[in-house]
Amino acid sequence: MGENPVWQEPAWEFTVEPHDSTMSLRVFDDHMLSPALIGYCVHYVTDFERCAQLTRYELRLIDNQQSPVGTILVDCRFVGDKGPTTVSGLLANSKALFDGYLESFTGNEFLSKWKRKMLSESDLDRRWATFYYIVAVGSSPATTGLFIFTSDAPDSEVRGYFNLAKFHCNCKPITCPKGEQEGFKYMQLIQNPDRKSEMPLIVRCGLRDPKQRKVMSNFAAAANERIRKANPFAVQYCRAFDREMFQVSNATDDMDEDIPHTFVAYVKRYMQELNQGIPQVGQKREGDREHLFAYLEEMLDEVLGCKSLSEDCFRFARTFSGFVAAVTRQLMAATEPPLPKWIEATLPDGPVVWDHLQCLQEYQMRQLVEFAFFQSPKHNTTQFTTWAESLPEVKALQGRVNLNKEQFAQNMEHHDLNNTRWLTNIRAAGHGHRFDDVSSLAGLFMPGLEMIEAMGLARTMSQKVRMWAEALVTCTGIVNSTNGVEHPIGAEDVPSLVLFLTCAVNDTTMKINGGIAAQAKLTHLFCLDSMATDEERYGLPAAGVYVDVGDQYAFNAEKRAMSPQFSLLWLDDVLVMIAAEEELCATDGPSPRMSNALANSPDRLEDLTDSLDEISACFDLRDSELSPVGGNNTATVERVVLEEELSAGAVGEVYS
Repeated sequence: MGENPVWQEPAWEFTVEPHDSTMSLRVFDDHMLSPALIGYCVHYVTDFERCAQLTRYELRLIDNQQSPVGTILVDCRFVGDKGPTTVSGLLANSKALFDGYLESFTGNEFLSKWKRKMLSESDLDRRWATFYYIVAVGSSPATTGLFIFTSDAPDSEVRGYFNLAKFHCNCKPITCPKGEQEGFKYMQLIQNPDRKSEMPLIVRCGLRDPKQRKVMSNFAAAANERIRKANPFAVQYCRAFDREMFQVSNATDDMDEDIPHTFVAYVKRYMQELNQGIPQVGQKREGDREHLFAYLEEMLDEVLGCKSLSEDCFRFARTFSGFVAAVTRQLMAATEPPLPKWIEATLPDGPVVWDHLQCLQEYQMRQLVEFAFFQSPKHNTTQFTTWAESLPEVKALQGRVNLNKEQFAQNMEHHDLNNTRWLTNIRAAGHGHRFDDVSSLAGLFMPGLEMIEAMGLARTMSQKVRMWAEALVTCTGIVNSTNGVEHPIGAEDVPSLVLFLTCAVNDTTMKINGGIAAQAKLTHLFCLDSMATDEERYGLPAAGVYVDVGDQYAFNAEKRAMSPQFSLLWLDDVLVMIAAEEELCATDGPSPRMSNALANSPDRLEDLTDSLDEISACFDLRDSELSPVGGNNTATVERVVLEEELSAGAVGEVYS
């Protein structure tokens, strides 16, 4: 056992070993954020071989003139002569959420076309360099964050450090930066709104390189997993956009944590400036549609005017959802403010709002765009819930659900629920004395039931979808964690679980506003089909986005192998069978309708089962470090293209 080292501040004398490939790499630390930091050297304070206790080391930062500009003093346990400044030292002290090679931008500005012509090909190539990235979580800030190395060799020393908890609020795809090549997918590590530098970290890969695209996707998922649990801005907005969940769990009712009204005003004005190429569908004349926002409000009016869940009703609702998805996608990918400066100046905190919007995940941006519509007294979700409750088919369905609740309250043998495989396994694991009635079993699934109850409080349609999807993932995860790896829940078990969650739990345990029937049908009405059949089936306008929108409904849905739309299909399937007054048996597995959907799904059945096995802690922030069939085209649909109008620079072009 060695002696504890005594810290002594050494003199500012050290040898700089320049690394050409990192001469423009930004270095971020706990104490400063400067775009001038382009390199570093490491000075070890103690003799590692003799010291077995916590040891302090020093990172010394230098500028492009090789002048010292600051230090990072860190305490950490070393392994042999390796410290967290090397790959092996970092991995010995931290858990790696991601590791892999990424091509990174190392220039100090993006070039215009004429500036690019002044540089040689070799100079242009040096603006991008490949580094080895590790997103790590350790026991201290020194071993937690994003670390960059020149290679994956065990003795490779750190070339850059990014404090994800303090200084970075998001990691997201962006459009091609000005002057760069179009054939790449770009991703940016977003800095905090109050801590922006001249040049952020940007990585890229070829659009036609599926292997590297997956690496980039994994990198963003790992970075965001760390960011949204620890970064103050990310945590604040998670609580704001999941306010309904915290209301149900009595975690908070603080209005200060609500969605800022300035955010809503910004995206609303953006949609009001999109005034070209509006689809001509509905009852109003062309001259009455001043902008996209007015058109989508008209779609909501059309839905509320329907007397049943007809195909026309679905057409209006899915058109609304498709265009909201398109606006969301454009706002997420924009690298510059989409509104001209003179318009921003007329909005409350206009120039600042755009910087804060960069903190939002895609599902949060989708909620924000929808909230611009549903905050109106005319179109709020309470109005839609009342409308859905009044529909004859929904009234009949809720009556059937209530009848099932009464029968389940008397015994667990109703619909043969007590013989389902997942419940049998729970009891066989030694928990039988606890789960012999509905109320005790409801206690096991309370985290998921709270999410289902929150569907009735959700203020946007996409949030309703998310609440149900997260509830189903959570409840299936609870079954798996209770029963163990030997008895994982499968697709054949899901219908009986959904039946219990929707029809067995009484109103005392889970009282959902408007009833589960109204919420389920309303959510299904506005949720885009996961198998991309909406556009053709309902003859929807071509400018909307109707596919690959899973991440707009739930955080990292794609990386979590989670399909929010498909999760909702399980709910609708069970309710359809209840409405048909079939003699249900909980042990029968998926209905013929659901089996057909599974067979035609782009995901294999085993992939779906895997997604149901995953219970993610990313939804619950209470443990955060900062926590207190067939088409019908009878309606005339003019298919117009709105992509150019929805581009990030479109508004500026309109007023140029």
